[in-house]
Amino acid sequence: GGSLERELRVRTEAEEPRPDPRDLAVESYLRALERQGTNASRAQFQIAEIERENEEHASAVDRYRALVRSWPQARIVPQALLGLARSEAALLRLVNARDALHRLLELDSPEAKELAPIAFRLLADCFLAEGSELEAQKVLRHLLDRFPDFDQADATRLKLAQVQVGLGRIEEALQLFREGLDKGGSADQLRATLGAVRSLLDLKRPGEALPLIRKRLRTVEG
Repeated sequence: GGSLERELRVRTEAEEPRPDPRDLAVESYLRALERQGTNASRAQFQIAEIERENEEHASAVDRYRALVRSWPQARIVPQALLGLARSEAALLRLVNARDALHRLLELDSPEAKELAPIAFRLLADCFLAEGSELEAQKVLRHLLDRFPDFDQADATRLKLAQVQVGLGRIEEALQLFREGLDKGGSADQLRATLGAVRSLLDLKRPGEALPLIRKRLRTVEG
């Protein structure tokens, strides 16, 4: 009788689901953060960020959403919405990503306003991934008008120029490429030069393209 009981107990223990080591590690990390004085919402955010950086986007999405739902007034919410949008975009759930970005852009906190340029840029990327170049163009134009001096302005101007090319608006693209000829780093300036040259050739104005090429060659040689 005793051997049968032991066998049943062993079988039962084998059938019980064992806790996921990752879940145990997360719980341990959360407790450690809270012992150090990190509040619960920020601790959850840090875990979600680690999951996103490890490309565990489904887990990150669940954690970001739970954070926003549980602590809607927390100062970390704008960053959580941005992380949520990035993970949703990585999962190609672009409508969900855009929804998270719109929620972020509707917030009025200093933290949300600081993230607004990044949110607009990501929103444009979502529209481009969906093939909605016209919507992306509107977002990028609004971004440059509202934040002309933000740190990604030069790269954003080039992206807008490329979108204009895709829309067949070569004159508008040329103007943007020209604006970028002397802005940003050398790589951005080279892209602006190449874009301007291609635009001028498309417009059948090769005579204007040659001076741009010569100027860029002098810069490289210098």
